Amino acid sequence: IHGNPSIFPLGLTNESYYCYLNSVLQLLLSLEKFVYYFKNCKPNENQKFTKSISSLVNCHTFGNQVYNAKKIKELSSSKFSSFLQHDSFELLQFLFLGIKDENMNISSQENSESLKKSLHTVKTANEAWDLYYKVNFTIIDYLFGGIFETLVSCSKCYFSSKTFDPFLDISLPIPQKKTTKA
Repeated sequence: IHGNPSIFPLGLTNESYYCYLNSVLQLLLSLEKFVYYFKNCKPNENQKFTKSISSLVNCHTFGNQVYNAKKIKELSSSKFSSFLQHDSFELLQFLFLGIKDENMNISSQENSESLKKSLHTVKTANEAWDLYYKVNFTIIDYLFGGIFETLVSCSKCYFSSKTFDPFLDISLPIPQKKTTKA
């Protein structure tokens, strides 16, 4: 992947209806910065999501051929039944939030309320991102986060209001092809 010889292909066991899990894990394993972070992090016992992903990454980077994502399946079992098919994107969001929650430090959690107020006082998206990132410094925010800038203007008095809202994912509509009748 990107010429990095330390990242090897990895097979994942596919029990029951875990295709969605395997596709998400293969996606994450293809991201060099994601792999690098989890290969080098030292999770504690309370960081179950981080520890499971780190274990997967270390298995992957040391060239093991097959990995059973048992710990990740156990973490997701409260939300994702092993006997049903699920959406990969929902699992990705679930993993991201689990990792974020474990890696936010206490002072960041205490400052999140003041962050919400402060985001409405900044003038540019770069300022908003810098402020957000000071409070939400996680690998998930670094790799997948961004800031929406919204400008609303009154057509009568011309007053404008600008806000900035953080995001980890964006849902985009898929345009329908227009069919023409011949």
